[in-house]
Amino acid sequence: LKLLQKSKKEIKILKRCFVIGNDNNYCHNLLYYIPRIISLLQNKEIISKIDYILFNKFLPKYFFDLINEILSIHKIKKELILIEKKLHLLEESYCPSFTGRIYDIEDNIKFWNRYSNSLINRSNNNERYDKIYISREDSNNRKIINEKEIVVYLEKEGFKSVVLSKLNIFDQINLFYKAKVVIGYHGAGFVNVIFSKKNTKVIELFPNSSKIIRKTFEVISKTQSLEHTYYYIDYISRIKNSLDLKDFDGVVNIKKFKLFLTSYLGNQYDK
Repeated sequence: LKLLQKSKKEIKILKRCFVIGNDNNYCHNLLYYIPRIISLLQNKEIISKIDYILFNKFLPKYFFDLINEILSIHKIKKELILIEKKLHLLEESYCPSFTGRIYDIEDNIKFWNRYSNSLINRSNNNERYDKIYISREDSNNRKIINEKEIVVYLEKEGFKSVVLSKLNIFDQINLFYKAKVVIGYHGAGFVNVIFSKKNTKVIELFPNSSKIIRKTFEVISKTQSLEHTYYYIDYISRIKNSLDLKDFDGVVNIKKFKLFLTSYLGNQYDK
């Protein structure tokens, strides 16, 4: 209350808004925030009562483009506005709750199924890779310490190593849609398996710790009828006694991984 009283002269009033919001995490935005728009698309009365769709100012441009594409599919013309991290008073506006939390995300996943074909057509990349490895070489945390060794091995097996930050969102969607096998260390970019086709094999490298469990991509895979499996790897924590997954740099035993991959994939996929 004191904060509001002190800041009331600075509060900006916004009217006729639909609030979606966002944070700095690619996975959260794709899986939890943007699907809030379901509440808008399913309610014509609300559509007629708003002029703006609201996000935080740090919304990446590729999400801006993605949302505009979804709106254009529905022939909805609304202005997307990005606001500063300050106090705002919203009048005649709507702020839906999350459509899914943690693992209750089936509706969010199905939401993206409706747009896969249209979004793929926005990609200018016609290259197709049946087998992809998602590299974290540009990440500030949770790296694979011996990743170069893994990449050398996987490229010999016909995999394409990909750094997702170098691709726009439509090319990322296209990449995962066309892949038959996806391998990578647990990270936000893995959420793109939401666009993968039925029976795609998803191998999620994960720290071998009984204290850390993340099932997000397993849940997505189950909903999408993908073949998801965890491959547990050793790790070194960059901060002593940390239980934060972002501090866990992975180490892959190449010899064991080769045996696993040969057994798991067999001769189903040509090099």
